Amino acid sequence: MKMNHVHHMRKSPKGFSLVELLVVIAIIAGLAAMSYGPIMKQIQEGKKLEAINSGKNIHTALLSYAKDNDGLFPSEDTARNSEDGSSAEGCFTMLINSGKIEDEKIFWNVQNNVTGATKAAQPDLNGEVESGENAWGYVSGLSSSSRTNVPLIFDSSVSVGEFDTAVWNGLAIIVKADGSASAMRINYGDGKPLNDDGSSKTGPIEETRGGTDVDLFSDTNLPNGAEVLVPSGS
Repeated sequence: MKMNHVHHMRKSPKGFSLVELLVVIAIIAGLAAMSYGPIMKQIQEGKKLEAINSGKNIHTALLSYAKDNDGLFPSEDTARNSEDGSSAEGCFTMLINSGKIEDEKIFWNVQNNVTGATKAAQPDLNGEVESGENAWGYVSGLSSSSRTNVPLIFDSSVSVGEFDTAVWNGLAIIVKADGSASAMRINYGDGKPLNDDGSSKTGPIEETRGGTDVDLFSDTNLPNGAEVLVPSGS
């Protein structure tokens, strides 16, 4: 007796319906939106840490330079031949000329270029820190024996004693004469660091000492003979 075998055809699984596909897309978009903020914050924190490390390395080079120049940091008093000690770029070029820093890349950072007042271009690696290649300001006229809490180099400046909140979300990097480097709050007043239209605010850098707020870049805080040099183009 022959058995009749009945073959059952498996039906192909159905694809997503349009509604299901839209739901999946909406979920993915929501998750991406939730993670975008923290991811961007981590990226900026990494850039800020890199800039702080650059500031520390510049300070180390300044100390090494001072050892060879009677304790003096680069200035008009230590300039040789055609060197220019009247600008931040000129003083930093002295570090390259003396072999304390390899090239000008260390004085550039992308965050100041993109968001700050200092529109620094990529360094051309010609052995000279030129206008537009530098994001750092410099306090000239100091030495390795200067008061330890005096600011020595800084970023995010728009003018002497005024800083741009857009670079580090309301902060600016300050490296003091003792080598301590940190992102300090700009005193831009109340509210958020940026205006509602995305534009930046400006303000000084202050430090509380004995219950009093002291402007780090005021004449009363800086030693006699010190001069604040902001990056060219600020």
